[in-house]
Amino acid sequence: MRTLYAISAPLCSEDAYITFHGWADAAWRGASTSPVWMLATMGRPGIARALNIVADVGATLAAWRMLEPKAFAAFVGLWCLPFFSGSCVSGLETHFAACALIVSRVHPAGLAGAAMLRPDTALVALVASGRRWRWAVAGGLLCALGLWWCGSHTIAAKLSVYGIHWLAGWQWFMPEAFGWLALLLIAAAFTRCRYYLAAMVPLVGHWLLGTPGFWWYAVPSLAMLSFLAASRVRTWWGLGLSLALCAVAIPHQQDRLINRVLGERRLWYVGREMQQAGARGTLLIEPAGIIPWLNPDLRVIDEVGLVAPEMADIRRAGPGWYGMAIRRNNPDWIVIRTSQMASLLLGEPMEAFSGSGLMFASAAEQNNLMRDYVPTKKLEIAKTAAGLAFRVNTSSLVVLRRKNPLPDR
Repeated sequence: MRTLYAISAPLCSEDAYITFHGWADAAWRGASTSPVWMLATMGRPGIARALNIVADVGATLAAWRMLEPKAFAAFVGLWCLPFFSGSCVSGLETHFAACALIVSRVHPAGLAGAAMLRPDTALVALVASGRRWRWAVAGGLLCALGLWWCGSHTIAAKLSVYGIHWLAGWQWFMPEAFGWLALLLIAAAFTRCRYYLAAMVPLVGHWLLGTPGFWWYAVPSLAMLSFLAASRVRTWWGLGLSLALCAVAIPHQQDRLINRVLGERRLWYVGREMQQAGARGTLLIEPAGIIPWLNPDLRVIDEVGLVAPEMADIRRAGPGWYGMAIRRNNPDWIVIRTSQMASLLLGEPMEAFSGSGLMFASAAEQNNLMRDYVPTKKLEIAKTAAGLAFRVNTSSLVVLRRKNPLPDR
């Protein structure tokens, strides 16, 4: 199953490339949430996938050792869902951490493996550790050392842009691409053990803070809940029911996975087009993964502030932050969403894609600053009842280039 998804999804997830970029460019290291993963993968997508597959095998063997035959079959059914298969080939460290947390049921080294990768999985490992807390602490210290070495500011930047919205994150109990099956797992896995509490900590935490629904954050929790829910299966009837629920959930998860794969391919096409056009200078962009990774010579100003920490201060200024970023940096290239391009052409205020807030302080500012940029591809525009519809080489992005390039800086 993993091989099938590796073939159908040749690219890693968009956010994985931010970590990969940090291996070769020190300016990007502060954007990574997982310096240990950056070092382990050496900035290579193939190595990231290989590590996740090895960890995947380890988690399966741990489940085989710990669970009864029928319970193990139920776990395999859950573990083969498109959500976990896509996570395995995503190149993201959250899948490795999820596998490590399953392995921790057999050996405490799994606690250290999960804790060293990310601050959130370090907390999960600590809650789950009990008397084995030294393993979790050792991994957590390694994670903290890596974040200090990289000067990581990614958590602060995301908090600044997305903000805290108390009790607004109900989607975390039905995470993106997993859906209603998560509610069943939460109920079926319920127990008073530390492992269940640890699995619920991130979901409850994200719900309390109103964190945007980034699916990869939920992978460790859902993997742990899958293990616990499967362990409850004792009869053939229970096994049949669990496998039937997995079969019902597959189409929904498959559709989500396909949409993600298509989105990553579109980003790759845009990045390749800019690469072939010899893009150089400064780029103002929001999806700061694949496109900058393909164009390493560009100086990137990302809207969230992962690579450009100063953007966090600009975003805090409120409406007009985008115009301020353009005036300060005079980017040679701008990449925006087609929905934002539609607003620009219709003369409507442009809304931020990540976070919230108007991008320009006034219509006059929006027109004055954006008239210096033109699309690199001819826009195929059709009027609809809802406004304007675009088709730009099947991409959801529009690349804008400064009409009169500034002298080399």
